[in-house]
Amino acid sequence: AIVFGSITYLAVKTLRKPPVSGKEGLMGKVGKALEDFEKEGMIFVEGEIWKAVTESQVNKGEKVIVIGKDGLTLRVKPLKF
Repeated sequence: AIVFGSITYLAVKTLRKPPVSGKEGLMGKVGKALEDFEKEGMIFVEGEIWKAVTESQVNKGEKVIVIGKDGLTLRVKPLKF
């Protein structure tokens, strides 16, 4: 009974964790611009290079935050402190 209870507890605990992959896993992540761009460019997020679109100017090396995902393109905005 103790073993079964422990396994059930761990299973429920795992199911309640927030997603760490896919579209939901990238939302809110901070990345770095690999080039200057105004509308479309490349960024580095979570160990991967992604195509990104934005509505404002982003400079090379500037930090950006992921606000959405359309297919293989991330929507980002500059991270202002």
